[in-house]
Amino acid sequence: MVQLAALTSQHWRLLIVGISHGSRQGALSLRRLLEDFQPATAFLESDRQDLASMKAASALSDPNVTPECAEALRWATEQSRPLISIDREQLTTRRRLAQSLFLHPAQLLRSRKHWGVVAPETMHAADWRKHLLQDCPILHEVMLEERDEYMAYQILLGLEQRLSCQYKILGKGESRTLTHTLQRRAAADTARIGAALRWALEPSEPDMKLEPRHGELGKLCKLGKSWEDFFARPASPPGPENVVVICGPAHVQELGHRLEAALGRSQAARRFLAKNAGLFPRLLINSTWSWERLSADAMLDGLQSHASSFDLHSVGAASPRSQGDGFGPLASLAAIAASALEGSSPLQTPGTSAVHAGPACVHERLRSLSQRPLPVWPVFLVLYVIAPVMVFLVIPIMIDIRWLQARIAGPEFPDTLREEKQMPLKCQQW
Repeated sequence: MVQLAALTSQHWRLLIVGISHGSRQGALSLRRLLEDFQPATAFLESDRQDLASMKAASALSDPNVTPECAEALRWATEQSRPLISIDREQLTTRRRLAQSLFLHPAQLLRSRKHWGVVAPETMHAADWRKHLLQDCPILHEVMLEERDEYMAYQILLGLEQRLSCQYKILGKGESRTLTHTLQRRAAADTARIGAALRWALEPSEPDMKLEPRHGELGKLCKLGKSWEDFFARPASPPGPENVVVICGPAHVQELGHRLEAALGRSQAARRFLAKNAGLFPRLLINSTWSWERLSADAMLDGLQSHASSFDLHSVGAASPRSQGDGFGPLASLAAIAASALEGSSPLQTPGTSAVHAGPACVHERLRSLSQRPLPVWPVFLVLYVIAPVMVFLVIPIMIDIRWLQARIAGPEFPDTLREEKQMPLKCQQW
């Protein structure tokens, strides 16, 4: 079964496609969906190393490559479209999971039944995530929430790169000394971020329909002269662009909510882009245009009318969520504990749970999510294998052996032991 979520923000028509890994029927549906939607850019749930190995000549016929990844790579190669990997490195994810489970051994036992298990087709992905959160919060945090956040930021970086040809940096004469050049650039960056934060505090204007041919050129000047002097203004807003994200069904809704919280029309989205103006300057400039409001439901209905035989399941458009309502998995666990003490249920329906756009500094969060811990298997082996064997087997056996030797030797055993200790002294005197 293929799950879809649509998002229309700025000039992006973004489609998130969730396909069960290893499904050949889903791979065929993905192929026909790509031919119908014709995206300009495709993002794939895969790390760089796996994508590089799949791009090899023999990877398309490799049975270890999942069918949906091979089909997406084949389509991108035929159409000469970019295919960008957005997932975190698998080794980093495995080590972070091993470290978290090492610190919570009780959840290690509960997570055993989830190893190698994906969401069944009979259960909705949101219900499966809710069940996993209740059963093993550590596994839910590392395997789902952290990767959702990481992939959402990688998609934003990819969209920022797509805008580089629209908003070009104006060439400025460099200073003779490197120190003066760095100081001048730091002052310019500080001025632009300050102007962006002031713009974010202004009340948002009501949405207006804007045709690209008659767009107001002054709309890009909202951020101030520091931005106008640094980036070249296009004569008109960029045209509509289709973008597709290919991932597992468990990531569809959360990715849609996170992207909506970062690129939507809410005041929280404005603050998010302003706080990260140094990382997403073009996305911030692009959001100052008064874009025409498009219906994501209409885009989904159009796709389903052309692909009624694909066995698609529409998740629906990503609804905007408040940036300050959710604070990550630890706060969710605290809310669960507080609600349990109060006797109420902390779980919400999939469409109303709060997801925040992200922290103030995305680059710091990306660095935190990309940190690879040291291998914990030596410590795990010592504490959970060697130490229990020594405490519960080796030491008791040695005590029992000494006790049996004492019983067999009889009452004269202590005197015999004392004589054995005195023998070296007599030998030395002789």
